[in-house]
Amino acid sequence: GVYNSVWITAIIFGKNYNISTESAMSKLMEIGVPSRPFFAPLSSMGAYPEYDENIQRAKNPNSYDISERAICLSCASNLSEDQIDIICDGIKYLLNYK
Repeated sequence: GVYNSVWITAIIFGKNYNISTESAMSKLMEIGVPSRPFFAPLSSMGAYPEYDENIQRAKNPNSYDISERAICLSCASNLSEDQIDIICDGIKYLLNYK
């Protein structure tokens, strides 16, 4: 009697695409596809001023790398097939964007 739902849908762009979080979100916004930034490393947030970002970046290269080339997509459990198609088409557009 329960329905399992995905909590978040995210995409991490391969390094060969050379797509940043900001550019991906901007290009998707141009065509009306909503997105949000991926999770930033905690040590990069203003709430933790005692952590020097340059030192933390060297200690945690993967988390900084991934957060700079990933986005979160719409993932409501009530998205229609048409809405999912629009999101997928947006990703296809983004990956072929020149």
